[in-house]
Amino acid sequence: MIFDQQTDQSGQQTARVLRAYSMPAFVKTASQQAIRGDDKQTLYADPERRRFPIHSPEAVCVSTAYLFEQQTKFKPEEFDRIYASLRKAAEAFNVVEDVERIAYEASCTHNPALWPDEVFGYIDSEGNRYWPMRSKEEVLKAAEYFVTYASEMPVDVRQTFASNIIRRANDCGIAEVDDRIVKSATLLAPSAQFGSVSHQFIVPVSHLVRLIRHALNVLSPNTPHYQVLQKLRAYLNSNPPLTQEQTAKLTHAITTIYQKNNLQYPKGLDEKSLTSPVSVPEWDVLKTAEVVDFYNDLVINGSSGLVYSFKDVVANIPRDVLESAFGDELIKDACDDSGKLDGRRFSELLQRTNYGETFDSIAKEFSVKPIGKLKMAFSVRDLL
Repeated sequence: MIFDQQTDQSGQQTARVLRAYSMPAFVKTASQQAIRGDDKQTLYADPERRRFPIHSPEAVCVSTAYLFEQQTKFKPEEFDRIYASLRKAAEAFNVVEDVERIAYEASCTHNPALWPDEVFGYIDSEGNRYWPMRSKEEVLKAAEYFVTYASEMPVDVRQTFASNIIRRANDCGIAEVDDRIVKSATLLAPSAQFGSVSHQFIVPVSHLVRLIRHALNVLSPNTPHYQVLQKLRAYLNSNPPLTQEQTAKLTHAITTIYQKNNLQYPKGLDEKSLTSPVSVPEWDVLKTAEVVDFYNDLVINGSSGLVYSFKDVVANIPRDVLESAFGDELIKDACDDSGKLDGRRFSELLQRTNYGETFDSIAKEFSVKPIGKLKMAFSVRDLL
């Protein structure tokens, strides 16, 4: 059987279609009459079956999604004929670009080879693609999966996956992202020395994009600043590796536009929280941001800024070596209630004692290599 919005008596499938694809705003807010038509409906892309209404621009967009979801049910020549009717109606209603976009997204649903790399959460060195995020629904599912299983992912995978979730959430108009995803995307943001162990902590790009999106919703498209913000958003959505200086310049440019246009900042963000540098110990910034609580599977040496995988530390450095270097009592303080070493508590131990150099020497002796080095420059109290 061929389905469309008229066969969907409950409206549930049509509601799913509206969520699944990048429908124009006028379609999402349209009436049932505009989307489905009525019993007197005579305009169909497939008049023989009386399927895929084309009496309105809203109906054309929704019918396109239904058609491409069921592409395999038609013979090629039959499918081409129906789509030609939809295209002709789209031209009449001036929604060709919308229809082409919806057709592409819906066809990709049934042909993964057509999905662009940009919609995946992570692509490994062999080109295998994981966690597709083609729609709002899939972005939300990927975010839920991330929050549940982030602790089991390698740090580089976790950071890339989190950054891509934030980027796709911005693309799909999802206003809020779980704080744990934001923290994961920004704790070890790559510096200009990409590929080395050097990292730096920067203003979260997701918040810069949020500032831009908020301003674009307020400013007139005819203003010069609107065009500048569009270019900045496109640049940030490409997920570039930003240095501390580049981030500061971008932040300054955006806040200047806010000032010149007397724009109100979104809730939780303001000029002071974005542009005020602080001079505090690196680990204190981490503590302020409450990142250590989330990264229980990291060991963060506040003295040197070196970051280690907690699993590597436990697997390669014998417990008696740590007890001999730090003392039994201190190691007990760094354990959980069951007596096992705890990553967060051990990081706190390194932060409040003078054993940072000692630990780095032990790690080197037992071939435990750091996975990053933190260089703090901005206060993130209000950002995270």
